[in-house]
Order: sequence, then structure tokens, then C-alpha cells
Amino acid sequence: MRQLVLVICLSCFVFNMSAQESLTFAEVDSLIHSYYKQGKWDDLLITGKQAVRQGIDYKAMRQLMGYAFFMQQNYDQAKFQYQQSLHYDQSDETSILMLYYCSLNLGDDAATRYYQSLLPPETRNGLKIRSTKLLDAVDVEYNYKSNDSHIRSNPSYYRVGINTLLINKLSVYQAVSYYKQGIVTGVTSLQSEYYVKLNYVLTPNSTIDAAYHLIHSNVNKTPDVRQLNDTLKGDFFYAKFSTRCSFLNCSLGASVFRLDTIGFFNRQMGSKYYNQLDASIGFVIPKAMHFAFKSTASYLFQLDDQLQPYASRWVMNQKLSFAPFKSVLFETNITTGNLRNFHDNDGMYIYNAPDATTFRIGATIFWNFIKPLTLFANYGYEQKELINYDTSIQTYQQQSISGGIIWKL
Repeated sequence: MRQLVLVICLSCFVFNMSAQESLTFAEVDSLIHSYYKQGKWDDLLITGKQAVRQGIDYKAMRQLMGYAFFMQQNYDQAKFQYQQSLHYDQSDETSILMLYYCSLNLGDDAATRYYQSLLPPETRNGLKIRSTKLLDAVDVEYNYKSNDSHIRSNPSYYRVGINTLLINKLSVYQAVSYYKQGIVTGVTSLQSEYYVKLNYVLTPNSTIDAAYHLIHSNVNKTPDVRQLNDTLKGDFFYAKFSTRCSFLNCSLGASVFRLDTIGFFNRQMGSKYYNQLDASIGFVIPKAMHFAFKSTASYLFQLDDQLQPYASRWVMNQKLSFAPFKSVLFETNITTGNLRNFHDNDGMYIYNAPDATTFRIGATIFWNFIKPLTLFANYGYEQKELINYDTSIQTYQQQSISGGIIWKL
């Protein structure tokens, strides 16, 4: 029996030694091209990985490994292999074209636009890729909130936006929106907004955003209500740098929000400034249904305000998303901290209502119904602080329902 065990162990040892025999460059090149012609993607990748471990690495091998991953629909790994092939030839058109396709299949808009800009004009023309698009995408959103306050009415919000591709690396998004809420009996706030954001792609993994948001509110009131002023105006400026390394994403942002204090229980004239700094970090696990986590820490500081007992505070926001199906993305979020004059989504949403949100939790589902059309719906729960004329604070709850479409033209 001992002799049999010894023979088995010796056989396994010899087998492992033979399996780990070094491959020559010629053997590697011959094998991967043979596997490529036969469509044996697993064998090609096993040979390529073994070659890399042995120090054999060259452009054609990385390209064939990238193609094998691409055929297996593993676009993240395919993209990595083609990026490695560019180390040997930065202007290689085949690798750039495949990086464009990988980014397109991953839904990575920034990388898609970057590699698109590197393609020769004749290739872009052949693929009918337009460097400039007046209407690149259109989106529409409607939001309705329901609360249990006896003073505030249920607010509603509308938004329509368009995205324009100016050049391959530069795009501009513009949106107009409208917000309505009854503040007290006989007084209704009607707020019109305009938002514009420029996005520039620096590298396949880095972008810069700059945004401006204009807010203008009118207060409709009955003749017997005279203690409120009629208008409120705000100017918002924002800039952000975003980058990623492998599956790690980071960003830094800063904003200045100038708000004219004419109205909404504040009898002082002039302007006040509300500033916000944002730092976020997140990661993505592609093989885990594209599981992604993002945490953002925001620091708000402002001038003294008679309705705000603290001049600065922290806001924490965490997002968790995953794709249970190829065409469905599910995202949850939780936000803690006082959100008065807080901005979100690169300044597209500014929470400047008189009552501050102090806690928020919600979930959003995105469904790519057909290739150019995505539907989305959101449910959120909020805890609010109601501020009366005498600046006393009470709390109430608010539920939010949103829905809309994103149409990629």
C-alpha cells in the first residue's frame, strides 16, 4: 500500500514539473495563434497568462488575449489587455478601436469618447461615429413629495434636460426645472431653475466638470399676507475632478452658492454665501453583478444665518449599486446630516427649501427598456425640520416618488 501511495505522489510530482516547463517565445506565439484560429479562448488565455508569468510579453499576444476576453464578453479584462498592448505602440489603430468597443459595451461614456477621439477620421466615418451631436441625449424627470406637515403642502418638481456633444472630449448638459410648494396658508413658492454643466475628458480614466446653476423664486401670496418678500435668487458655481485606478474611483469637488436673502422668513437684504467641499471614494467589482460602492463626505460652511444655528457641518452620503440583470441597474443611497443649501449630483439638485432635510434614504431602479431608451424610478424617505416664523423647530416626515426617461439619440 505504501508503495502505491509513493508511486502516485511521484507521478503527480513529475506531472506538475512537466506542466510548469517553460515555454519559448516561438511556442507561445504558435499556440496562441493556433487557439485564436480555432476559437479556443480558454486555452489561449491559459497560455497567455503562463507566458506573462514567465516574462514573455508582447503586443500581438496582448491583443489576442484581449480578443479572447472580448469574445467571452468579459469587457473589463479585454480592456485591460488592449491597454497593455498600447504600451508597445501608442498609435496602434486596432487596439484603440477595440478599446472603443470595450468602453462602449461597458457603458463607460468618458472612455468611449476618449478612444473615439483617437480613431482616424476614415474609421469614424466608416462606423458612422459623429464627433459633434447637437442632441446626444434627452432626459425628463417628474418628482412628487408627500408629507405629514399641517403647514407645508406637498411639493412637486419637473426637469427637462439635453446633452450636446461639442467635440469628442467635450460635452455640455443643460436643463430647466420647476419647483412648487405651499409654504404657509396663502403663500406658495414657485421656483424656476436653469442648470448647465461642461464635461471634459482628460484621459480614459479622468474627467473635469464645471457647472452653473441659476435659481429664481417668486412667492405668490394672498393680499392679506404681507410679511414675506416676493423674490429669491441664487447663483451656484461648481467644479470637480474625477479619476479612477483599476476598480477604484475618486473625486474632489468644490462649490460656491450665492443666495440673495430676500424672502422666505428672512427680512435681511443682500447676499450670503454657502460653500461646499466634496470628497468621494468608491470601488466596483465587475464579476459581482457590477457591484459598486461609493461614499462621499461633504463639508458645508456658510455665513451666520438667523435660521441656521450652526455655520458649518458634515454630510455623509453612501451609495450601493448592482446590476442583477444585463439591462437593469439597482441603486440604494443613504444620506445623513443637515442638507439645508446642500447640493447633489454635481449641483443639479440644490436643497434650498426653508425646511432642512436631516436624514434621507432611498432606492432607484434603471431599466434599459430598449437600446436607446432607459426608464428610471426612485422612492425616497426624508426626515425634515420645519422652521416657523419664530424660528422654533419641529420635525415631520416626507416621502418622495420620482420617475423619468433617458433617451440616448
